[in-house]
Amino acid sequence: MKCFDSMAKGLCQLVAAGLMIFALPAAARLMDAIPSLDASVESALPAPAPTGEIEQWLQRASMGDSFAQWVVAQRLLDDEPNNRQEALSMLKHSADGGYSQAELDWGRILLYGWFETTIDVSQGVNWIERAERSGKAEAAYVLAEAYWNGWAGTADRAKSVYWLKRAAEKGWAQAREVLGLMLRDGIEVHQDAREAAHWLQLAAVQGRPDAKFALATMFSEGQGVEHDDGHALQLYRELAKAGYLPAEQRLASMVAEGRGAATDTAPLRAFLEKAAQAGYADAAYELGNGLLDGRFGNPERTAGLRWLERAAELDHPLAQYQLAWQGLAAEKRVQWLERAARLGYTPAEFALGMAYAYGDGVAADDKTAVDWYRLAAEKGYVEAQSSLAWRYFQGVTLPQDETLGIVWSRKAAEQGDELSMKNLAARLLVHPDGASRDETLTWMKRLAEAGHSQYQYYLGNVYSGQFPQFGTRLLNYGEALSWWRKAAAQGNGAAEVSLGNAYMQGWGVPVDVWQAIPWYERAAERGDAAGDLNLARIYETGRGMLHDPEKARQYRERATRSGNALAKQLAAQQENPAYRWMSAQGQYEWPRVRAEAKNGNLEAQKLLGTAYLQGNLGLPQSLPNAYHWFVRAAEQGDADSMNNVGYTLYRGYLGKSDLAGAKSWFEKAARGGNSNAMLSLARMHEEGEVGKRDAKKALGWLMKAAAANNRQAIERLVNVYRNGELDQKADPKRVAYWEARALSATPKDKP
Repeated sequence: MKCFDSMAKGLCQLVAAGLMIFALPAAARLMDAIPSLDASVESALPAPAPTGEIEQWLQRASMGDSFAQWVVAQRLLDDEPNNRQEALSMLKHSADGGYSQAELDWGRILLYGWFETTIDVSQGVNWIERAERSGKAEAAYVLAEAYWNGWAGTADRAKSVYWLKRAAEKGWAQAREVLGLMLRDGIEVHQDAREAAHWLQLAAVQGRPDAKFALATMFSEGQGVEHDDGHALQLYRELAKAGYLPAEQRLASMVAEGRGAATDTAPLRAFLEKAAQAGYADAAYELGNGLLDGRFGNPERTAGLRWLERAAELDHPLAQYQLAWQGLAAEKRVQWLERAARLGYTPAEFALGMAYAYGDGVAADDKTAVDWYRLAAEKGYVEAQSSLAWRYFQGVTLPQDETLGIVWSRKAAEQGDELSMKNLAARLLVHPDGASRDETLTWMKRLAEAGHSQYQYYLGNVYSGQFPQFGTRLLNYGEALSWWRKAAAQGNGAAEVSLGNAYMQGWGVPVDVWQAIPWYERAAERGDAAGDLNLARIYETGRGMLHDPEKARQYRERATRSGNALAKQLAAQQENPAYRWMSAQGQYEWPRVRAEAKNGNLEAQKLLGTAYLQGNLGLPQSLPNAYHWFVRAAEQGDADSMNNVGYTLYRGYLGKSDLAGAKSWFEKAARGGNSNAMLSLARMHEEGEVGKRDAKKALGWLMKAAAANNRQAIERLVNVYRNGELDQKADPKRVAYWEARALSATPKDKP
């Protein structure tokens, strides 16, 4: 049977249990469908004997009236139980006289050993068969039951079906019903839905509710009969009016689905109320939700909460969890969450962990929080897996363990959690082994395919050989261009700049400055300073129509006004001699640049370092050469180059990472005002990469980087005060302050 969508599984099982053979395995269905007879007089005999003075019936019985003999036997068994032997003797006389009901009753007594009679299966079957030959349809049904269950010796399903058909043909309603169900489901007979509908129709007319219900279902599904929701609805209504619970449920389903012109929600509500009042938690839960969300008309919050609480008290975990979020006091909310969690409801386990982690309605206890997180995580709850990963990464309550952090992040990422994918991509990227690089690429692709333009841009850099960790082993300009175009279509300025660079450098496309210019212009219009600076270079160094010093000046000034650190760096670079050491074709004359760099020209050294790092501007990628020139520039006090040296050591671009050396260079760069170095120092202190974890120092460096208007630092502070990290308490006011700072390029006073 089909439950309407919002009905919980348990309620479906409840209703299905009332459908007798429908929900049972095929081999057991008929046995359970045919009711077993109790070993009692009342169940053995068909109906009360006719009324009247017993003496009148005794007189007729003494004259050989077999019907009167049966009546006397009945009356003696009903009114004079001490005269059992006399009653049985009288019943035997009636059977001998050919009264069919007596033949059937006497056969049952011998077959089942009722009234302490010795069982005689053979004689019992003979008497029941005599009754059937006398026209007693019920006798054929009794034989069908006996052969099915093995009460007439060994179970014989073929004989059972034979007698069942005889009973149905003779008009026995229950036989018609069971035969119809067997034909519908193909139990011990060839499945024949049309024939099944015939027998069920006859049984339904005779008042068999299960047959009428099955027939209605066949009309609603078009099984063996023409599909007719209207007729099905009529049959369900007749049964529901008589109090037949499965029909009420099916009627409610049709109402919910709008089938058979069933637009009134009253039957649905009536069914749920009846089941809820009977103590079924699923029904109370559905009724409460329906009243809360206005499914039965206008929302009824008070009544909805009352039914939701009824379901919760009946240990319905979804109701307990939902009730917890209905504006209750924190302490009461935690009580319901704990009840749902102890019943194994995973979202409640995670929510309870959150309550303990933040002391919301319960005393803060991070260890207990972790225990609940772990329960939920082990069941596959993504948020819990992500929380455990973060704690392992940060060493909060749990011992710091990068490997376990990655394990839990991977579990969450595999379920589609994008934050975990990003964490994995970032953390695996710094691992030295190739397998980690491959997995990093996998997660980057997942994010890119999900439409994240930043990762589409990153993939373009990977395939163009501009991602140092991947080198050029994946070089594929066609793939790079494809990903850059996808990112650019979403307005990613960096990807637009890369497409411009591709046309300038000939990466997978012919060199064509006229194709590059529109991409740079699009990036510039989005506020990307690199687009402005590239346009400035084109118009300053170009020949013929492209040579326009005034345009070059305008683009360069706009880039500088943006306040972007890279723009300032590139603008300064364009002002130094190295920028002017370009040929008329717009290519750097590297021998001249290298000569100046060897003579100590700072800008030449930085230009060489950048070109070797990125493998562009006409030089092959060479991390050792890039490092060499950055060191030379750093030794002259250039903070940006100091940061580049530190980053190279930190990432291990030249082999094994050197965290101590990286920290030393980052500190020098930070003293020189480089905010990226400050951010790197904050990260190193937070993760305990050089000595013990030091949240205070991490926060201090973050504050300094944020004061220098480093956007990443500002965004990190938003999370620090939102989640209560770095030993800080959650502080909504500070969150609001730093969020405002993130939207502004102008530093403001500290909170």
